Amino acid sequence: MKHIPGIDGLRALAALSVIFFHLEVPGFAWGWTGVPLFFVISGFLITKILLSSRDRSNTLWSTYLREFYVRRSLRIFPLYYAYLAVACVLALISHYNIPNLWTFFAYLQNYPLGANSFASPWVLGHTWSLAVEEQFYLLWPLIIWWAGRRRLPWVIVMTVALSISARIAISQWTGNPFLQFATLPSCADGLAMGAGLSLLYDEAQAQSRSGRLLIAAGILLLAAVCLIGYEAMWTPTRWVRSPIGDWFFSIVCVFYSALLWYVLARPRRLLLMLEWAPLRQLGKISYGLYLYHGLILILTDRVLGYRLATPSTALQVIRAVIVLGVTIGVAQLSFLFFESKFLRLKDALAASLPRKTESA
Repeated sequence: MKHIPGIDGLRALAALSVIFFHLEVPGFAWGWTGVPLFFVISGFLITKILLSSRDRSNTLWSTYLREFYVRRSLRIFPLYYAYLAVACVLALISHYNIPNLWTFFAYLQNYPLGANSFASPWVLGHTWSLAVEEQFYLLWPLIIWWAGRRRLPWVIVMTVALSISARIAISQWTGNPFLQFATLPSCADGLAMGAGLSLLYDEAQAQSRSGRLLIAAGILLLAAVCLIGYEAMWTPTRWVRSPIGDWFFSIVCVFYSALLWYVLARPRRLLLMLEWAPLRQLGKISYGLYLYHGLILILTDRVLGYRLATPSTALQVIRAVIVLGVTIGVAQLSFLFFESKFLRLKDALAASLPRKTESA
């Protein structure tokens, strides 16, 4: 798929916001919303890729699935399982028992992590969102092939409704705000909204309406934050108890969908920022940024003897600079010398898959 201006910049902002949130940088109580931004972007791009593949007249059902799964596997699995292997080695050295280890290998860790309120996630806690996306990658191609463009709008509407219902049900049955936002059903609205944008996407149409839509979504989000309280956004145990707690995740996804729609309209000033070479490069390595920062944050805290209760301002700054700098450096090296090899391989393998032969 050809490059869409601004997407890499959005990915970079999503990854950086999550890192700053985990660093507990003042003012970044909203930083966790980088995850739903990733979901919206993934829903848009994956649906666009799948529809394009399905629409090709010479695509076999088996080829459609194999092409997608091969490409996704070679993009996601090598780095993920390499990181997981390093985590397991460090756990052995540290005599640390990783709870429910098998679920991390099966991309099901989001359920026990959420059920245990992320009580002991260690360097793997942030991988819950990768599990959600992998489960989406497994199911969505099947749904797209069945639904096509004709049924897909109804599937998207139903998915958003079921996602909100899932959060309400989990809240009522378990009272666990972490589990409420860690399952595929309860996160599916962001993915579905991104998928909806891929159906609606037309640059001329986006240019005529995107600004007003973004303003309206921004006002809605601002009103929601005012109801919740900004500082309450640091943890779902606080904001989920607000009158709109069950709906807040969806409101965030609506805002980011409007932001993506605005970016797709290619506004010149915003694209100048999002297409800024350093930011775009961070977007290209955003997968590594997101994955590595958990381990680097833990190791940095060990080295600095960092304690959240009484950190000095100087120590906070030093910690943030080290974590951000090392994470960017490691992610860049990983992309150049490890991930890029598999990226080249996925294109070669996908091109070799069989197609329908044209009839005479």
